[in-house]
Amino acid sequence: MWNYPFDTSPGQVLATTFDSMRLGWAVARLTDDAGHVIACRLMGLSGLRDLPVGESVEMLREKTPAVVEGATSAALTAWSGANASQIWLASLAPFQSGARANRRRLLDG
Repeated sequence: MWNYPFDTSPGQVLATTFDSMRLGWAVARLTDDAGHVIACRLMGLSGLRDLPVGESVEMLREKTPAVVEGATSAALTAWSGANASQIWLASLAPFQSGARANRRRLLDG
């Protein structure tokens, strides 16, 4: 594997190309899922579509646990000596799973 000239050990400060690509695709998937969820919820709140009961409360309730879990995961990943892309991927994981679950629930339900 190619080593950067200013690679510091332990752990790599800079991301490998593969890590950067994974991060880019993760952000793209999250953006796509979140866009669909936002559109479905806006249509539901405006009366153009039926929403599950309690959806207006659920969309507020789900944010705090995701932020706490993402921050904790990012801190633990950073503490283990991971590179920047791996830290970002760890911080995005709870948001990705939540957005994907919401998209499935809202579009299939």
